[in-house]
Formats: sequence, C-alpha cells, structure tokens
Amino acid sequence: MTKPEPNSTSDAKIKLARQYLEMGCDSYEKGYTEKALSEFLTAGRLGNREAQLNLGNMFSSGELGTADIKKAIYHYKKSIRQGSPEASAALAITYKMLGKRRGYLHWMRHAAQLGDEDAIEEMRSNSDTELDIV
Repeated sequence: MTKPEPNSTSDAKIKLARQYLEMGCDSYEKGYTEKALSEFLTAGRLGNREAQLNLGNMFSSGELGTADIKKAIYHYKKSIRQGSPEASAALAITYKMLGKRRGYLHWMRHAAQLGDEDAIEEMRSNSDTELDIV
C-alpha cells in the first residue's frame, strides 16, 4: 500500500493566501489601505482567517470611509468559522457597541472557550455575565 500524496493544491492555496495576507499587512503598514483591502480580500477568498479578521476590523473602524458594520460582521463570522478566537472577541465587541448584549455575551464566551486571553479576562471581570468559561 502506498502513502497518499499530500494535497498539493491545498498546500499551494494556503501558501498563496499567506502571501496575500503578508502583502496586505505590508500595504496597510505603509498606509495603502485600498491596496491592503484588495490583498486581504484575495487572502480571505482563499480561506485565510487572519485576512478575514483584518477585513472585519477595517470595515468596523471605518478607515475605508464610513464604517460598514454589516460587512464587518460578515468577515468576522467567516474568520470565526475558520476557528479564530480573536474574531469572536472582535464580533462580541461589535455587538456590545451596538447595544446587543446577547450577541456580546455569546461571542465573548465563544472567544474565551477558544482560549482568547483577553476574552477570558473580560468574562472574569464581568461578574454579572453569569458565564462558566472553564
């Protein structure tokens, strides 16, 4: 019996997504937000959760013009589906800013359960949340 070949298509896709993420971060640091947006969108379409989180942050902050909370939530959720605790915490904060306590508690708990240290601390400091974050 022979060993199965590694999925080279999948590996190439992951590497390409990482390259676009790194280019996006470089563009962002240089102040080229539109270019960063394009590169993060490409990395996000290739399944990179960090790029999806960055997109959520960019849309949430309004640094592309006007804040687009609907797009921010969309990208945060894409990143969460990839397992990002940071995106769960960011989505929780977004819901808190919108005055949606249930959404805030749900996603902050989720981030804490995934091991996000800031979310764990947030839940511990909020004694009125009645959450078990073991």
